[in-house]
Amino acid sequence: MDYTEGTSITVANGTINYPYDIFTNGTGNHIIVQEPTALKYYKMDIYGTTIINLNPPLESTAVTSPSISGDLTKLYVVYRKGTENKIRTKYSTDGGVSWSYILPDLNTSSAPSSIECVFSKGNLHINYLVGTSVYHSYYKTNEVPPSWTIPFKVSEAYTASNPRIGVWNVGSANKVYITYNTTGNYLRWRGLNVTTGGWSPWGWYISSGVGNPVTNIGFAADDIFLYSFYMADTELRLTYITISNGDGVGTWTSLLNTYIEKMFSTTTANYKPYTAAWSTETNFLNKIVRIGVEHTPPPAPIPSKVFDVIYENPSLTPVNIVKLSAAGNDVHVVWRDNLSNNNLRYKYYDDVPIPPQNLTVTKSANNHPLLSWINPNPDAHTSNTYKIYRKNGCLGYWEPNPIAQITVLSYEDVSQSYCTAIPPAQCENLCNFEYKVKTVDLGSKESPYSDIVSVWLVGGPPQKSGVDNPDVVTVFEYSLGQNYPNPFNPTTTISYSLKSANEVRLKVYDMLGVEVASLVNENQEAGEYSIEFNASNLTSGIYFYTLTSGNFMATKKLILLK
Repeated sequence: MDYTEGTSITVANGTINYPYDIFTNGTGNHIIVQEPTALKYYKMDIYGTTIINLNPPLESTAVTSPSISGDLTKLYVVYRKGTENKIRTKYSTDGGVSWSYILPDLNTSSAPSSIECVFSKGNLHINYLVGTSVYHSYYKTNEVPPSWTIPFKVSEAYTASNPRIGVWNVGSANKVYITYNTTGNYLRWRGLNVTTGGWSPWGWYISSGVGNPVTNIGFAADDIFLYSFYMADTELRLTYITISNGDGVGTWTSLLNTYIEKMFSTTTANYKPYTAAWSTETNFLNKIVRIGVEHTPPPAPIPSKVFDVIYENPSLTPVNIVKLSAAGNDVHVVWRDNLSNNNLRYKYYDDVPIPPQNLTVTKSANNHPLLSWINPNPDAHTSNTYKIYRKNGCLGYWEPNPIAQITVLSYEDVSQSYCTAIPPAQCENLCNFEYKVKTVDLGSKESPYSDIVSVWLVGGPPQKSGVDNPDVVTVFEYSLGQNYPNPFNPTTTISYSLKSANEVRLKVYDMLGVEVASLVNENQEAGEYSIEFNASNLTSGIYFYTLTSGNFMATKKLILLK
């Protein structure tokens, strides 16, 4: 993976350990930096060019534990000011141009520390330490009026330290997880189901035995697993659990030798977790390294480690904290080191963009099919290119090249027309046309196809493929389409194509790899197929469907939301 370096941010000289944080959304990279007598805010684009250096700063006095999060349009910054017994929150709804306080403040029994925030599905979650107890509260932004929940003591009677917080919001799920250290060299976790309001009982705990300290330093999540990172002596280790049932399923006893105080993680829209740390491992000596986790697709998801270098420089000294943020499938990284007057350095990784969402087709004022969609990628849509593809229903195949490349979020296919006769059956050559769209990002990387939309249009004279019309040849490829609609309740349609005749199996599995439905199990000829899946007998959740035919196998995810 290649990370592109942007412009550094000039910050106050002095110790490089003053906290900083980054959150990225559609309006840019939003960075906060704690300095000795101020909390400063910077806004950058994806290339690392500073757009805003807020003056005056967010706070013109000393603060503790600043943290930033938000959603596609809103920003939230939490921190403790001075020695106050409360957590202050500032928010912005205009991309960081102006800021206001959320009132009332979140009051605490004494001065809080180790403050962290995450934003998920309309709730701003805050995790913090008061003395030796871990607390959690969240601000319900979608309620009228918005309000804080009563702080909950997560650690109960345990003596706690090093708390960390994260979310898991795959599909309809809305869960928060908190890990922390307890005395006796233990690491514990608890989870909150925000939808039901219930906290889980104690989950797994980790102990390396007396005399071998365990330090909780962070965790990450993807669509199946929760990954807990911890230090045992000077060695970085990881335990992963299946989120659906909370069972500990494995531990890597040796992950990476490192010099680090905390690890920060982010998860992209395609559910790839990214974590970064300073490394003293022989293969990555004195480099900032991404520690990735990838797993095989269900029904047998087995995690594996992935390492690559984010930054290296012979003059680099140990970096305590590396912060990451994801927007779409792209990852943005900041850290502060001993180079360039201790400036805050920035790099980003450009992954494949997210497909266009909510593709629809309607009749234009001129009686042509009008496509429209939503761009979920963080770049402004005018910077993206969209490729439009069409399947001519009269000819029976997808046209090999895009019919258009545009930079706006709609397209009118003026070469095709709706039937104006009543009833439509009176129209000659009425055929079912289909459309799909791709996004091409600023790095020229193409997204997968969007969902497919279909519409009956007046096409050209029908033609046959093969020997009757040698100019038109239908060539099929192996493919497995994304089910539509998705999420669904309780039926959805799965489409696929076969390159050649063979035995075909299409099966559905739950997150544990247990088969819950067999949709196809027979020999089929080459061609395009679709089948309806009725999940009325299943519970809400994430499922996977797998198509196998000969040497071809593909798996996709579907979400049942009742």
